[in-house]
Amino acid sequence: MHAHAADPHGRADVLAGQEPYGGPHQKGVPVLDDTHAVAAWYGRYNEICNSHRFELLSDYVHEDVQVNGERQGLSDYIAGLRYVVDAFPNYRWELQHLLIEGDWLAAHFMDSGQHAGPFLGVPASGRRISTQEFAFYRLDDGLIVEVWVTADNLRLLEQLR
Repeated sequence: MHAHAADPHGRADVLAGQEPYGGPHQKGVPVLDDTHAVAAWYGRYNEICNSHRFELLSDYVHEDVQVNGERQGLSDYIAGLRYVVDAFPNYRWELQHLLIEGDWLAAHFMDSGQHAGPFLGVPASGRRISTQEFAFYRLDDGLIVEVWVTADNLRLLEQLR
């Protein structure tokens, strides 16, 4: 199995001495065998998520995206992210590892934020949390069409109580 580990900050294209692929917030359809371009593309996706500008995700996520084996659609995908940032207004997904193989990306994150609103039945506590998250993404025609994701919500809930 051949996988390419990319710079977790999406700068692999810059580090390789190439121009960044696409603009900073422009849809760029990466050529899947160009792992540097895919890593840079994913870095921009992650930057949009961390700045909570989810309205820009249509340039990265397919309208009929599937999550954990079920069709969720882009609007529900965005609603899920908004639910998290409504509870944690400074929530961040800090990319630790990114592996790229063919049309699949595997990402490992350390998530963090301060609890300022209800989340999973727990009222705002003001506590800072951190937890791990793992996601697999499948790309097709430059868009995320499938996501398999799991986060350590038990660890997160323990930190809130």
